[in-house]
Amino acid sequence: NYPIVIQALFRYVSNNMEAAQAWELLRNSITSDDMLSVGVILNSFQSRDNGKLLAETYVELLLKKDRNKEQEKFFGIDMLIMLELYQKEFLKSKVESLFDTLIKENCFPFDELSEQVILIFSGERSMLHERLQASLLTLSLFLLLSPVRIKSGTSFVMMSYIQGFVLHVYDTVDRIRQEELIRSLLHLADEVSIAASCQKQKNHRQHLDTTCQTVHAVINSLAANNPASILRFKSMLLRRLTLNSHGAGCEQISSILVNLVDRGVGDGIDSTELMVLLQKLLFCSSGQRRDHLRQQTNKTDIEKVARGVVLATHMTQSPAFSSHDQECMYQWIQNILLPTNRRTVMAKIGSTGLNFLSQWSKKSERRAVFQQIKMILANTGLVQAKESYRSKNQVVFGYEETPSYFLQKDDSELSMKKRRHFLFCIDSYLQYKDVTNPSDWEDEVFWVYRLVNMYLEEGRLQRKSKWQPDGWLEALLELPLVEFKDTSKIEVFDKFNVDISTNVVSDHKETRLRVSIAKDNFLARKVQVEHLLRLLLGLCLSMSLSIAVLRNSHSHLNNMKATHDDQYMNNRRKIVLSRLLKYQFLKLYDLKKRIRILCALLLSIAVSLRRSFQKNDDLGGIIHQIDLLEEASKSAEIIVRSKLLFNFQCLPIDALKLCLIDELDDQCLLKTNETKDQLNMIVRLRTQLLQHAVTFSLENPGNDACMDPQVIIQSVSLVIKLFENANPNKRYHENKNSSHFEFRLIPLLSSYLGYITCAVNFVVQVFNDKPGECSSMLRNLIHNKDKLGDRDRLSLVFILFEQFLQLLPQSFDAVIALQVLEILSLLAQVDPVTLAPKALDACWRVMHTIYSNTAEYIETLPPCMAFKQISNRTLNSDVGDVVRKVLRMSIIKYAATRFRRPCKYVAIRESLLLLWSLLVITPTNVRDENAILSGLVDDLQAYVETPSGGCTTVGKKKKDNNKKASRTNHVSKIQSLDGSSLLIYIELTLHMIIAAFAIIEPCRITQCDSVPLGPFSHIQHFPLLFKRILLLIDQIVTVLPKRFVSLAYTACHQMLQLSVFKARQCVDWRQSQPLLSSSERKAGKHDNASIVYLEGLLKFFGISCVGVVIKFCQEARNRFTKATESGEEPDPFAANDSKLVALLMASERTLDTLRTIATHHNIVLPTCDLSTAHEKDQGALKRVTLNSSKVKGYHHERSTFDDHRVQKKRRLSPAIVMACQEESSDS
Repeated sequence: NYPIVIQALFRYVSNNMEAAQAWELLRNSITSDDMLSVGVILNSFQSRDNGKLLAETYVELLLKKDRNKEQEKFFGIDMLIMLELYQKEFLKSKVESLFDTLIKENCFPFDELSEQVILIFSGERSMLHERLQASLLTLSLFLLLSPVRIKSGTSFVMMSYIQGFVLHVYDTVDRIRQEELIRSLLHLADEVSIAASCQKQKNHRQHLDTTCQTVHAVINSLAANNPASILRFKSMLLRRLTLNSHGAGCEQISSILVNLVDRGVGDGIDSTELMVLLQKLLFCSSGQRRDHLRQQTNKTDIEKVARGVVLATHMTQSPAFSSHDQECMYQWIQNILLPTNRRTVMAKIGSTGLNFLSQWSKKSERRAVFQQIKMILANTGLVQAKESYRSKNQVVFGYEETPSYFLQKDDSELSMKKRRHFLFCIDSYLQYKDVTNPSDWEDEVFWVYRLVNMYLEEGRLQRKSKWQPDGWLEALLELPLVEFKDTSKIEVFDKFNVDISTNVVSDHKETRLRVSIAKDNFLARKVQVEHLLRLLLGLCLSMSLSIAVLRNSHSHLNNMKATHDDQYMNNRRKIVLSRLLKYQFLKLYDLKKRIRILCALLLSIAVSLRRSFQKNDDLGGIIHQIDLLEEASKSAEIIVRSKLLFNFQCLPIDALKLCLIDELDDQCLLKTNETKDQLNMIVRLRTQLLQHAVTFSLENPGNDACMDPQVIIQSVSLVIKLFENANPNKRYHENKNSSHFEFRLIPLLSSYLGYITCAVNFVVQVFNDKPGECSSMLRNLIHNKDKLGDRDRLSLVFILFEQFLQLLPQSFDAVIALQVLEILSLLAQVDPVTLAPKALDACWRVMHTIYSNTAEYIETLPPCMAFKQISNRTLNSDVGDVVRKVLRMSIIKYAATRFRRPCKYVAIRESLLLLWSLLVITPTNVRDENAILSGLVDDLQAYVETPSGGCTTVGKKKKDNNKKASRTNHVSKIQSLDGSSLLIYIELTLHMIIAAFAIIEPCRITQCDSVPLGPFSHIQHFPLLFKRILLLIDQIVTVLPKRFVSLAYTACHQMLQLSVFKARQCVDWRQSQPLLSSSERKAGKHDNASIVYLEGLLKFFGISCVGVVIKFCQEARNRFTKATESGEEPDPFAANDSKLVALLMASERTLDTLRTIATHHNIVLPTCDLSTAHEKDQGALKRVTLNSSKVKGYHHERSTFDDHRVQKKRRLSPAIVMACQEESSDS
């Protein structure tokens, strides 16, 4: 009788509440196999009376469900109904939003939906089948496009589920729908592949590639399991491959066609047909089979040839082609890769040709393939023997002399052998290349890498252990010469080209000087754009070629263990090769540095050209040059960072670890009497290797490949010893050169601490999930392992925390101290109750005792891991949408901005961010935000009023570093605070006050000097601090930059918004508190929820938030009036009248909202009159303090309205609520 009951139930539904109750009843009562009831439910949406109401209510009901709860998960009937509603236009957007939410949360019910589809389509055909078939096809295409819509990315497991679901839909629907699905998939694959090839943003292109791969995987599965279904679209596939297939789409289509040949029957694809197609693709530009690349300049023809080589690669793997066909294919590819004119093959064609040769080597003699690769490399002219090289002009040779540190002095075996010396002729390779198309640079770079790498791999297999990589590792670089002529500073720019062999990485000032001189030369028409682009591409090619040599040299070093019988000679060879591997890494980092300098030069030139274009519109070709320079700079940065150095499919991580572990280098670092050049070389190499490992760990959060136990143990041991050697109390009096020694150690120590920080971050992330790995990592991080025993993980964390806490007094620079504080902040998240207060005190002490000695920016500063983790945890907690918005727009947005300033400024920034992070995780009963933030404002006010009051002499430290700085008695001021860093300090302190005000919550009454303070007293401190910051800004408004205008106005809007939010939050908290019983009243217990507290809070917000903002705007207008009357230029705050008006209107709206809240509770209306406010902070707080006699037993003495109407409705005990419910049910 369910169908009859459902019809009667739906007939009487007239509003949203009744519809929601009906749906809840039906979802828990109707089973999925009751097809009659399901049909009645689906037909009810066609009703003219309430069909739209039922549909909208059902969708809203599902949107409100919590999918994480087991009792609210989706049923199969839910998905059937959603499929029916998916066809209605007025609900399509909401249904799609629900589907995206399910996919994003990885809880889309694929199994339940598949079961329902099988159940429906196994019965007799009806109109329901037709409607569901259309919905299933639309849903399949919608799910395939999930990676494009969901920007956060779709997991590989989810995409595999989607692929299986689409295949299941294909098996379910009828033949007409199957053809429609295949046709839609083919069109979708083509459109997505074209969009991916045109997309410049990396993330969007990855999402499109994921969709394209999934679609082609579905088609490929259909071709393998049901080839007859794909054979009907044979002509479409052939046309797509011939005309416009791109990238991965070409690979997939070729695989589909080959699968159809393997299984083709009757009207299937014949092997001869594909051979004809292959011939058309390979020789599309000319009727001749040879030398066709001589006339091939069309980009479309190059892509067609590349697609033909891809098709040939798949055809060689298929047994459907005879040996004669395979030999014919090999000859065709050979003619493509080795033209008779010995010209270099195009990069796109060459890369696909190497894939073909790699597959061909599996079924033929490898030596013949090696000879082919050798001839291809010879045609490029990239590698030449030094003795046969013909010198030419307009080139520069890099790395002509290998530093003595990387050479073995008395190696008799090597001296007896004639070592071959090579030259990498980058300029000769680029002689016939078009460098004005940066979009093709990535293909060129990877073509060079793959060609040299494949040549060396095959050559090592041929020669086995006889290969000597020394000559390859010491090879010279032939680069194009770009002459920058300047009479006064010619030596500086000669270093950029001629003295590239010195391997000196320029500092920040020299880099800016080089860029400035080069820009002047370019704008004076002394240097052409093509010359700069040729040099930039040459440096990228040099890096790719060097990485290929490094990869094969490291593999050869690993294979030396079982090849040499003489263990002594084997060890000597290993030492020699390991030193040369370090030299190769040093060349890579030097090339990266020079690429960055050149990219900065190109961007600087583009900015200058854009400014000149704005002034003079008659300059021809300027826009094209600007776009070309910007695109070239961006392409080079992406190639170096994402494709080469931090792509460990190219650069092996084991080679980096091998260079990090060297006991001889460790001993040199600990010796103070070591030669300056040798020590600088070791420090520089170790620093850059560690930065490399740290950057890889940060860009790959889930990959711990760099966290090698041996490297971690060595890093911790070396850091402890370096801290001991660099102890300021010991070294400042023993050695006059100690300061120089410490300055050189700052980048190295910071790099080591950054590496340890990544290891500690891994420990924090897996502390609860992977206890075994966590304990092992903790034991590696602890230096003194003698007394560890069988301690648990938490005890190991405490030991590690104390180990790094003891290093803070020995820190001789703020950068080093901040790295240690970063480690302490990460460890404090494991046990915030015990460790967070200690880390908070340590952070406060470091800010007031340790100065930043480093003048320039270094790349080893803290990555703010603790701040990011704690801020993300705060955003994901139940803080409210208003608080999330304020946090994202204030302190989180500021921390996410790119900050490339001298270390002194960064020290203030990072220390304040760490201080706020530790404040958040410190338990409420321990932390004191008011005292700490008040201390920061006191330091700022002391500096503004007395500029020299809080600053010590630059470069010196306080005598007593171990003395704990008090938070209330500010004897020592913040060390890095001076005139240049004042703006950073003001900006971040303002963000901290707003963020702390956003996350603070009401609490129970506390005692202060035997006087009970209200539950909102701690909230009222933050508007007072905000008021003090605004007054300080008002004092120095004439020296503030224009960007502070938007900062101050945004901060005022946020404070007004938060004052309303906090007022409502306090009202909700007050209404949730229980009433005092008669016995508690007689005992004189204080009422936490007294109306007097709320009245004082609203009055306080009206004065200290709204009133202060209005006064700030009035002062700005007064300054504008005075400046106008005197004829002077007004300050930026006073000149922006539109923002002043908007801020005044927001203040009025905020005051109206506060008065509305006061009216609802029948209390005195708040005002914004500052004349009634007290000057002192404590006086402002004592105004809302209640005497004990005033609140004894009287909850609503001043509010009869709140007592009788509002309070009785909103503050009821659970027993009274239950009694009222029973009484209403009886009646």
